[in-house]
Amino acid sequence: MWEKIRAYLTFTRKERIGVLVLPAIILVLFVFPYFFQAKPGSKDPLAFEKYQDGIRKFQPSEPKNV
Repeated sequence: MWEKIRAYLTFTRKERIGVLVLPAIILVLFVFPYFFQAKPGSKDPLAFEKYQDGIRKFQPSEPKNV
């Protein structure tokens, strides 16, 4: 009886390798985004000026009297 239980609860060589590889893959996928995060670069003055012009377009020049 103990042999049947032991045979049921033991892993084969391929299963042991799978148990080791799966957490390694999970760890890599968890750590991967930290290495490839977008880093702030130098600011483009032309793009910023274009952005400000777009904001000014939608801002009212004078407050409206209601």
